[in-house]
Amino acid sequence: MLKGKESTMDQTLSGTRESMRDYLKSTIYSNKGKFITVGFWKKDGSFRQMNGRTGVKKYLQGGVNPAIESGNYPNLITFFDVKIKAYRMINLDTITSIRMEKGTLRVV
Repeated sequence: MLKGKESTMDQTLSGTRESMRDYLKSTIYSNKGKFITVGFWKKDGSFRQMNGRTGVKKYLQGGVNPAIESGNYPNLITFFDVKIKAYRMINLDTITSIRMEKGTLRVV
């Protein structure tokens, strides 16, 4: 079960890996394509903050995303980075913060 400390704008979360994944994924997709900033640890160990949104279809070149379509990667989401105008995959297990219109979500 997720444990959260809520105020009107900020929220800090902790919980099991699966419950965190589900909550983060639903929070990101519930933003309905509005801009958000996600802080996360990259695969190479460096930290990155990415500003972008989900649901962007303008730059698609056809085909399907094999990581999402296969269902073998429940910890990944597709995110469009507006700074470099490219799609990126974010690992939900490495997210440390999400800043959006509703407020800031910190993951412990």
